[in-house]
Amino acid sequence: MKDLDYHFTSGRSFCLRFEDTPSKDGAQLNITARSAAKAIRAAIVQGFQAISMSWTIDPPKDDRERQDLENAVVEAANANILMFCSARDKGAHNTPTYPSKATGKIFTIGDANSSGASVDYVGDASELSYTFPGDKVEVDSGPTRRTQSEVVDGSSVATALAAGLAALILYCIQVRIFLAKDSEKQKAREAYKKLKQHEGTVKAFDAVETKKESNHKFLKVWEVFGKSVEQKDQKPQGEWLQLVADVGTRLCVKIY
Repeated sequence: MKDLDYHFTSGRSFCLRFEDTPSKDGAQLNITARSAAKAIRAAIVQGFQAISMSWTIDPPKDDRERQDLENAVVEAANANILMFCSARDKGAHNTPTYPSKATGKIFTIGDANSSGASVDYVGDASELSYTFPGDKVEVDSGPTRRTQSEVVDGSSVATALAAGLAALILYCIQVRIFLAKDSEKQKAREAYKKLKQHEGTVKAFDAVETKKESNHKFLKVWEVFGKSVEQKDQKPQGEWLQLVADVGTRLCVKIY
């Protein structure tokens, strides 16, 4: 999934900056609940299909701020926006945090090591929806390669990859709709509509084989996309889009 963002031909991404305040000891910056709620509602207004929320917030002490944040998350869920949030990287003594605390229609993502198992500081793996690479992940500078690559860690990295995978699957289904025969287009459109809902994306993710070491939470995406990449080298360029559509078809197998 390296360079994922640079391979989208028709996708758009937006970054929203939150308000933050220094902690009491000044060692870190904490996101304010009110700015998080505003950002989520801005995503709803803009009609986002997916939100990567690579942050956690402790339940606000102010009841009004807490309720406002919770309402914003629920509003996004009701708008069928796919939401991906980070697990709290604080070890086994994790307490529920926002945004994952607000609704069941949200993916809580933890980071995994190279074996697929969640790393120790993620805490209770049973609270995770899935795990994605987040331990020593190499990130490069993009197509220009003007700066050196760097290694990053944490559930925030894994969360971004999970949201990227969801967007990639939606793209594959869009290609499937574009290439489908008239008799098959309606079925493809129905699959796309279901995929844009939380339950549909769960089924698409569950169509991907998992690693036993991760308690079946780490998706072996290379088994799906890697095979298509190998086939690409054996087919003329005019057939490459069909390979993308075929991936979309395979990932919809549990939706119908």
